[in-house]
Amino acid sequence: MAGLNDCWTETGHDGAQAGIQLNLTPIGARLLFGVALSELAGRVVHLDDLLPRAHRGLAERLAARPDWDDRFDMVESFIAARLAEARLEVGTVAWACRRIEASAGAVDIGRLASELGYSGKHLIALFRDRVGVPPKVLARLVRFDHLVRRLKWGPQTTWAALAAEFGFADQAHLTREIRGFTGVTPTDARALLGDLTFG
Repeated sequence: MAGLNDCWTETGHDGAQAGIQLNLTPIGARLLFGVALSELAGRVVHLDDLLPRAHRGLAERLAARPDWDDRFDMVESFIAARLAEARLEVGTVAWACRRIEASAGAVDIGRLASELGYSGKHLIALFRDRVGVPPKVLARLVRFDHLVRRLKWGPQTTWAALAAEFGFADQAHLTREIRGFTGVTPTDARALLGDLTFG
């Protein structure tokens, strides 16, 4: 399980791998694993370290299944069982996350807290528990995700135009964010995305 992170991480493997990858929303992960996501932010944790005893060894049991249909059925049953056991109110933070996503990360966090009737401090605490990062960090991640989608599938344009389109203070701000999230320059990031899209 990899928690949310606001910086790049280099990964690698020996050239061969097989598995099932689940891309969970942060709130889905909070319900599935039952731990405050602040404990997982910026970390990679072995699945067995997060699961109750009844579900440990899930990866080994999946590998022993005879075919992919059986594996997918097992994963779906696991998710359904864990969500049925979850007893945590997440509606408020889910609503706030939807607002951040709908605004492409451009929502005013102070106003968001006021609309919910919470102090900024309380909203941050809720987000750390249910999402793993404060709402401002989530907004930065959402804005960057929208930028990446635009770079992959939108028409070519200048970095200055992209900075204006996505609400960055200026092109230098956009450059800092791209470097921080990817570890490469904007030009290199665009080239990498082109390779992923068309390669």
